[in-house]
Amino acid sequence: MPELSRIMFILTPAMCVLAAAVIAQQSEEARSSVVPSNGYTEFATLPESSGGEFEAAFLPLADDSEAARFASGGNPACGPDAGPCSEANGTPGCDDTECCNAVCDLDPFCCDVEWDEYCAGPNEFVPGASCSEACIEPGQPCAELPPGTVDIAVSRIGISGAGLHDFKEYGVDGDIAAFAGATTSCNLGNEPADWYHNGNEEGSENRHPLIAQQLYRLSPNGKRFEMIGMSWLKHGFCALSEYTCGNCQATNCSTLGIGCADTYTAARNGVTNLGPRGTIDPLGALSEPDGPGTHTHPQPTPSGNETIAGRLQVHTSDLDIPGAAYFFEVQYVTHDEPISLRHNNASWIPVAMPAGSEFTGDILRIDVLRMEQIVLGAWQENDPEVVVTPIEDEQGGRFHLAYRVTDNGDGTWHYEYALHNMNSQLAARGFEVPVPDKVVVSGMGFHDVDYHSGDGDLATGGGGNYDGTDWPATDGAGTLSWDMQVVGHYDNSNALRWGTTYNFRFDANTPPESVVATIKHYRPTQGPDTIPATTLGPSPDVSGCTNGCSGHGICESGSCICDAGWDGSDCSIPICEMPCQNGGTCTAPNTCQCASGWEGGDCSIPICTDPCQNGTCTSPDTCLCLPGWGGPVCEDAVCDPPCVHGTCVTPDACECNFGWEGPDCSTPTCPADFHGDGIVGAFELASLLGAWGSCVGCPQDLDGDGTVGALDLALLLGAWGPCS
Repeated sequence: MPELSRIMFILTPAMCVLAAAVIAQQSEEARSSVVPSNGYTEFATLPESSGGEFEAAFLPLADDSEAARFASGGNPACGPDAGPCSEANGTPGCDDTECCNAVCDLDPFCCDVEWDEYCAGPNEFVPGASCSEACIEPGQPCAELPPGTVDIAVSRIGISGAGLHDFKEYGVDGDIAAFAGATTSCNLGNEPADWYHNGNEEGSENRHPLIAQQLYRLSPNGKRFEMIGMSWLKHGFCALSEYTCGNCQATNCSTLGIGCADTYTAARNGVTNLGPRGTIDPLGALSEPDGPGTHTHPQPTPSGNETIAGRLQVHTSDLDIPGAAYFFEVQYVTHDEPISLRHNNASWIPVAMPAGSEFTGDILRIDVLRMEQIVLGAWQENDPEVVVTPIEDEQGGRFHLAYRVTDNGDGTWHYEYALHNMNSQLAARGFEVPVPDKVVVSGMGFHDVDYHSGDGDLATGGGGNYDGTDWPATDGAGTLSWDMQVVGHYDNSNALRWGTTYNFRFDANTPPESVVATIKHYRPTQGPDTIPATTLGPSPDVSGCTNGCSGHGICESGSCICDAGWDGSDCSIPICEMPCQNGGTCTAPNTCQCASGWEGGDCSIPICTDPCQNGTCTSPDTCLCLPGWGGPVCEDAVCDPPCVHGTCVTPDACECNFGWEGPDCSTPTCPADFHGDGIVGAFELASLLGAWGSCVGCPQDLDGDGTVGALDLALLLGAWGPCS
């Protein structure tokens, strides 16, 4: 939990405008009515650990000059030169003037000292923090809602009026304490929401929202997150048109207008005429004028001691636990929202609960609201290793499975699951986790929450409360399962119904791996009667085998049964169906690590660093050339016979030098040009006369008869001049 030296009202940038509107409406009398005479504003803090009683911390109230500057147009710390409003910026104030003034009017610390994380608030929990449309799913990008869409969200818990703290403790009957908290809802949609009072208009008996309140506890060691109490349902009526949600388009009180808010005080949410949960279908839709809606009227009233009847009931033993943390959740059930938008109808807030033998005193808010978030997020906030997964049934109802596996440090692991039914009318009658053979499990546990005040299935004629028999755990046939027990009538059995969370836990002697658990439906479905849920469960037991079967097999009777692709007594030898060649090594199933100079799946392909140009690489850096080519990479053409006076450019093709011709460039194009300068002249004449007589093979023997004579002289003189 964050430091509690200062707890501010719940505001985020998306709600700053809303707060500003509220502040603008408040009269000086209304403001002064919530200011203690000592000149301080009261904020709740945690209880002292010793005595179990609560004290109040106080912040200095803004002085006259501060009040004057707000009245004159705002705090000088607010404006475009300040840091961003959406995050802790380390300086007083922030850059959105309207937002800044609204926050600082409620919490002067934000402008006088520092705009910290409390001033910024958790933007990610507030739809519209970055755009004007509501978010269909928390944490997802905003999407424009279709026309005519209602979207209800819980925007405040434990606050009423001008920011007044509002929880009630009603007393204790035996070992049961009863509570209620104020709630505010917002219509973030673009269509007024039905808020009809029962019977104030024909056909309107069930056209209003229902308000459910729940209490959860996180164990001191953080390993268990359990639901410990719930209330009956407040039926909404005659919506107020409050301006704490934005630009309220007010309507008459039979509907909640677009952008409008409606608050029920703790006293109203704790009245004695609350309605039961058991008669409610959370996905009921009033698609036709005479459609079923979520419920029908008349509704039964709670039974039992009037001090606690119907209210949020908690066993006193669940409250007096040192080091435990508590969380208050509120969920609205509506009939006129699209089903996809009913998954954001819950919000929660951390609270401190009364402690001590009398359990007197109010619940106290100790942190900001987590808007449009299911309460399982509190466990995840406390421990980031917790995973929360949404799971939908075939009707669009939503479960959430939260889980955490902890190494006990003694060769065993603790597996903890919290299965939350938000609004599935199909509900659940069982939960099953795969457990491989030979895995030893122990410490199986189950936790549920008590129905009370006669909240049973009245359709059976039995009345009373739903049966509370724990689901026993059964270890066998490769699974560990918990199953609802049918006690009396099936409809009164202890199913996991909407708005509740049940816990399942055990220890196992193997570490976790990804598995698919099974949620078993309670009510009949059109499709499969189970839903798969990915989670963590025990891995196969490999103890008693060499090297634990190397993680590639299971151990049975001291011997390894290897997974496909592995071999050896300890399953440590990978199998490559195509053997690795040329010195390669099989390192994993069908995976070779090749020696230098080789590649390919089986290391059969040699690598030539310089590619063979006119040939094939037959071994590392070795080319086999095509006919007519040679050289290290087959880059040189070969001519046979060789080019005498020229260059071999392609196989058996010479490019002759000047003055030569023929296939091998051995024939001169001007035989009498002995000098090779392209001219037959005096040099050639002198050379011929100098060679006169016998001269076998000499160039001056132009006629090739072995003698330089008159015929040769005639040939030379006939070629006299430039060679053609």
